[in-house]
Amino acid sequence: MAKARTGKRRGGKARTDADRRKHLAEMAKALAEGRGPNEVVEAAAGKYGVSETTAWNDYAEIRRQWAEQAAKDREDVPGCYGLAIVRRNDLYRIARGNGDVKTALEVDQDRCKLQGLYEAAEKPKGDAPPIPLSLAHLTTEQLKALEQLLTPPAPVAPPARPGA
Repeated sequence: MAKARTGKRRGGKARTDADRRKHLAEMAKALAEGRGPNEVVEAAAGKYGVSETTAWNDYAEIRRQWAEQAAKDREDVPGCYGLAIVRRNDLYRIARGNGDVKTALEVDQDRCKLQGLYEAAEKPKGDAPPIPLSLAHLTTEQLKALEQLLTPPAPVAPPARPGA
């Protein structure tokens, strides 16, 4: 982390690095809770006795730190994927243990989406048209019989006219 700039606050007392870290953590928490940047900056300037420019610089530092963390997280996609699956499995286990079938099904559905199971079931194989999910349970023989029923008969050529 870069050396924090310290300066005189309103009231004459300089802000220490420890103070700045505390202020950044409190501002980041407020932002994560959904408060807007303007509200957080104005509150920080008043609460910590710093100028609004300093509070905006603190806000910019928080955004920089978040962007840096997001870049690190993107580098570890396989690890994040595995963690996401483990978390969903754990939530599923807890919901089932508590008898909360609705939550268990929602968690399981989310895990299946994450793993791409629904897309795999909906994608056609080769040149075949997609099979509606309501027909997915039919056997190959049943599908062929259904296809024959739904295929219109080939046109019949009119009989040849005598003498033509």
